[in-house]
Amino acid sequence: MNMFEAIASVYRNYAKIDGRASAAEYWWFVLAEALVAATLFWAGNTFGDANAPGNTAGTRILLAVIVVGFAIAAATLVPHIAVIVRRLHDSNESGLWFWLLLLPAIGTVAITMMTLQRGTRGPNRYGPDPRDTKDSEYLQWAPPQAGA
Repeated sequence: MNMFEAIASVYRNYAKIDGRASAAEYWWFVLAEALVAATLFWAGNTFGDANAPGNTAGTRILLAVIVVGFAIAAATLVPHIAVIVRRLHDSNESGLWFWLLLLPAIGTVAITMMTLQRGTRGPNRYGPDPRDTKDSEYLQWAPPQAGA
């Protein structure tokens, strides 16, 4: 799965918390979010020098970067939560572990470690293996063979 397929999959399953997400789907999405955040941080630091005296253009640019950053964060919050829950499901863990993120340092480390685990091979209680095409719901039915 390439980066664009993974991100498209996350947005296709925007608020879907049932099923499973592969490690590639989760980590490509996280990488894309990190790249966008780094770009906004760079733009704010480079062009938004609000501390210079009389620099109203820098202040406006910094404000625009902040507004865009909050808009992107708001737009990606629900899909990010959903892909975390589906990633936890892939390793046969309950999505309720997501609430560990309310513990700032410990929760972030715990969830990161859980999302780094290899997913359960084959189907588990949350659905078919996202990496295995033979378990795909689209390939469950096969047409009858001629002469059978």
